Formats: sequence, C-alpha cells, structure tokens
Amino acid sequence: MKRVRRTGGNQPAGNLDSFLDTLTNTVGVMIFVLLFVTLAAADATVIVHTPLHEYTDKEAIFFEVRGDRIARLRTEAGDSAYSQLLRGLPRLNWYNFNVVLRRIYDFSADAGNHEVSVAGSVTSGNLGLRYRMKPEAGDTGRVVRRPSSELQRALADADTSRQFVAFLVHSDGLELFREARKQANKRGFQTGWEPIQNDADGVVFSSQGRSVGVQ
Repeated sequence: MKRVRRTGGNQPAGNLDSFLDTLTNTVGVMIFVLLFVTLAAADATVIVHTPLHEYTDKEAIFFEVRGDRIARLRTEAGDSAYSQLLRGLPRLNWYNFNVVLRRIYDFSADAGNHEVSVAGSVTSGNLGLRYRMKPEAGDTGRVVRRPSSELQRALADADTSRQFVAFLVHSDGLELFREARKQANKRGFQTGWEPIQNDADGVVFSSQGRSVGVQ
C-alpha cells in the first residue's frame, strides 16, 4: 500500500494512513484465519488428553458417560454435516464476511445421541464442534451387559487390532464407566478415558489434531 509522506503540516493524513494500514492488516488476518479454519475443519479431529495415558495410533471409539447413561459419540455425523455447510458457503469477499461468519456460528446438526454446534471463535483460529449429549441418549447402566445394548453392539462390530474404546466421563458417571470399561476389556479392547466436568457445556472436538491414549 502506497504510504502518504508524513510532515509536520499534514498530521491528519498521517493518522488516516496509519488507520487504513491497521484496518487492512486486521481484516486481512481475519480472512486468512477464516480460510485456514474452513480448510482445516473438514478434517476435524479431537484433542483428548487422558490421565497417565500412552500414545496409540489406533482409532478411537468414543462413548460419553453421564450419570447413569452411556452413549456413543459419533463425530463422523457432525463432521459430515459441517463439511457440507462449508462446501455451500459463498466465496469469501469484502462484502459477505459477516454473512459467512453468521452461517458458521449458526451451524447445528443431529448426531444421533448428540446435538452438534460450533464452538470457539473463527477470528482467533480456535474453532471446533461441540457435542451435547441428549438427556435420553444411549443406555442406562442396567443394560450395558446385554448384547442388545449400544456398547455391546459397538464392541461386537469393532476390531481390537485397530480400534480402542475412549470414554468421556463426567464425575457423576464413574461407577457406570468402570462397568463399561470392564465390558470392553473383557472383549480384548484397550481403553482410555478423559474426565469431563459435570457442568461442562458439551464435549468439544477441535480441528487442531488428535492426541488420544490408552491406560
């Protein structure tokens, strides 16, 4: 950008030039961040740090345990719906920036056991998908041993050589978690878990990578 020569007699022009430089740089950074997040979000994966965990390259099968209910958390449903939203966004320009942001922030989807929405901020680059467990999702602790339960069906369809079970556990679900982990271990699965605060507003899966482990 061509700069205005500053002299002692044209201070207002100098201030305007500085303001325009700042505005251009700020908007440019915002657009760059939006484009980066948009491209990265289609392959969004979760960052999960489990206590005393060891790294594994196996695929995680996620279950959320809350109170006396355990429900499978399927990120592929949210990822697919979000990718579809991104593909339908108009080409970004100076005039539709706020419109594009609004469509991203208004995103919602149904992932079976969970409601999905956007979490974080586009302009900060910290963006992910929030999964809120439905009140009646999944199974109660009384049925986790039954072959018809969601946990047992998922374990029956999974492969111990390439998958492990990752539990996202609220503090009021520890008893049920221990039973569910026992069932997974009996079938030969490695397991990991992540403690979740009871008052947490859902579970957020980030676009910044995956770090999961087993205990």
